[in-house]
Amino acid sequence: METSNQPQLPGVVRSARWLWRVGLVLALLAVTAMTVGCQREQVEDEEPVEAETVEPEAEEAEVAAAEEVEIEKAFTEPKENLEKQITGQAPVTEVVSERGFWVGHKDNKLFTVVAPDVSKDEMVEVNPGSVVNVTATLHTKDDAMNAVKGELDAKTRAALTEQDNVLVVADKGNVEVVSEPKAGADKKMLKVGGEEYGSFADYDADKNNLLTTRELTRGLEDREYFKEWDKNNDSKLDQKEFTNNMYTVFDADQNDRIEEKEFNVLTNNIDAVEDAEFDEWDDNDNNWLDNEEFAAQFDDADIFDAFDANDNDTVDYNEYGEGLAGVWDKNDDGFLMLDEFGFEEGVEVTLK
Repeated sequence: METSNQPQLPGVVRSARWLWRVGLVLALLAVTAMTVGCQREQVEDEEPVEAETVEPEAEEAEVAAAEEVEIEKAFTEPKENLEKQITGQAPVTEVVSERGFWVGHKDNKLFTVVAPDVSKDEMVEVNPGSVVNVTATLHTKDDAMNAVKGELDAKTRAALTEQDNVLVVADKGNVEVVSEPKAGADKKMLKVGGEEYGSFADYDADKNNLLTTRELTRGLEDREYFKEWDKNNDSKLDQKEFTNNMYTVFDADQNDRIEEKEFNVLTNNIDAVEDAEFDEWDDNDNNWLDNEEFAAQFDDADIFDAFDANDNDTVDYNEYGEGLAGVWDKNDDGFLMLDEFGFEEGVEVTLK
């Protein structure tokens, strides 16, 4: 039996194997290419999304708004508010120059300087007693010197260095006059009990159209305001003398009786007696209060104690001046303006 031994072809077998592998690789590459192409087409079909952008001006406005501080805090908390924008109203207590003036509330004051890079056309004229709306930056005095960047007159530079902190009006800063001092300071008289005790101008020693408690106190003492009620001439008022004085004060028409309309001025504005009823004070029901009826209720309200700061059972000129300043100072800014000076019929008074 013949056996046919055909020779093996190892090269052909190997070639077949390689062809199979190459085909597999090419197939994978084709699939990958198709997938990438589809993804590209999908991305191209989608609408482009624009990145959100924040305008620099908007950012600056938000920061400025966050840093804006009322002027009251600049007076009371200057260190905490350095380099911040300060805004608000305040009275002008003294004008040093066309570019420098003092503004103040109560016992606090700040020097305000208008930097030389603010043109004269942009400036407004301020006067003592004016109320201004200020937009400025609070600096230390050293930084303020750098911020003004220009020549200032000697008086302004000297005032600028008097305190640790200074308001600087520059660039977008502003000073706006809200109100001017009213005319007639020499005609507005302090009248009590039919007597005149000087005009507003007489008390205004520094002529800045504002009265301090000290000016008021000195003026009252110089004019012997207590004389009519100080029966023992010791320049002090005891409780009886004080009550007699107040009876005269609220007897607006000076007819030796306090009628209901005058009584309402008292109760509407003095917290200690705000709940009082006229009928309860008018014991004899004759529709007016005599001195005895008034004193019986007024003394129980502890108003005398509010004036008697040192609790020595008398009120001297200093205490009386401080008490009157509290009564007359309607806006509680620590100064008396012309329209806050004196007792008048129907005047609103607040005892603090």
